[in-house]
Amino acid sequence: MELHATEPYDFGQTVQAFDGNEPWADERVCSDDSVAVGGYAEERPFVATVSPGEESTTLDADVEWVDEQGDDRVVADWLGAFFSLSDDVEPLYEAAADDPPFRHILDSLDGYHQVRFPAPFEAACWAALAQATPTHVAREQKRELVTSVGRVVERPPSAAGSRRDDATAGATLTANALLLFPTPRLVLTGAPAVGRLFPEWKARTILAAAETFATEPLSTLDTQELLDRLGSIWGFDAWAAEFVAVHGFGRMDRPPLYEPRLRSAVEELYGLPEATDDHLDRLAERYGENAGYWAHYLMTWAQRQNEAPTV
Repeated sequence: MELHATEPYDFGQTVQAFDGNEPWADERVCSDDSVAVGGYAEERPFVATVSPGEESTTLDADVEWVDEQGDDRVVADWLGAFFSLSDDVEPLYEAAADDPPFRHILDSLDGYHQVRFPAPFEAACWAALAQATPTHVAREQKRELVTSVGRVVERPPSAAGSRRDDATAGATLTANALLLFPTPRLVLTGAPAVGRLFPEWKARTILAAAETFATEPLSTLDTQELLDRLGSIWGFDAWAAEFVAVHGFGRMDRPPLYEPRLRSAVEELYGLPEATDDHLDRLAERYGENAGYWAHYLMTWAQRQNEAPTV
C-alpha cells in the first residue's frame, strides 16, 4: 500500500520523532528506515510496517491483520493522520522569512510533519494519566491499561528493527512487542479492570473520555467547539483539552497557551526573560493558520536541543 505526503516531507524526521521518550514508545518498533506500529481499524487489530517509497513524498506500508481481515483504506487514513501526511507546512516556512530566530531552526526540521498520538482517544487517555503524575509513572500506567484491555502483538526480530529505548519496554515485554492501544469501546467493555487499575478520579476521567469518544463525532467540530467539548469531559482542564486537540486531532491553527514547554522554548529561542500571552500572540500572529505548527516546531527544536549530547 502506497501513502502520499504533502511536500515538503522527510521520512527521516518522522523516524527521529519516534526516537525519544514519547508517551507511545511501546507502540512502535523502529529501524533506521522503517517503523512498525499497531492499532485498530474499525475495531479490527492490525500492525503496519512503514518505510520510504520511491519518491521523497511516498511511503510504503505493509499491513498485517492480527485476527480477521479489515479494510486497508481505513489503515491508510489511520497512518495518514498519525504521521500528519496531509499537513502543508510550506506556508509556515514562507512566513518564517520575517522571523530570523525561527528561520534559524528550520534547517534541522526541514520536512518535519507532526507525529501525533496514533488515535485521538489515546491522546485523551494520556492527558488523564499524565496529570499530576511523573511521566515514567504515567507510561507504566498506560502500559497496564493496554495489557489489561488492549492487545500485545509480538513481532519477529527482523520485521522492523527493535525498540530504540529498550528500557521502556518493561520486564514483561520483549523489545519487539507492540502494544495496541484499546479503542473507546474496548475501554468501556473493560470498565471494571480500569476501575481496579487506577485511582478513582483517573478511572472516572478515562471512562468519561471513552464514553464521549465512543458516542460523539468529535472530528467534525471546529477547533473552538472541539476545545469546549473536550474541556467539558469530567476531569479535563484547559491544558488537557488543548493537548488532545493538538496531539490527537492535529489542530494546528493556534498555539497551545496552556503548554508550559512552549513558553520555555519561546524564551530560549527569542531571548525573553518571560514569555507572556502578549509575546505568544505577537510572535504567532504572522503564522496565521499555521500558528500551532510554529509552536510545535519550537517545542520539538527545544526538546531535541535538550536531548543532544554535550561534548
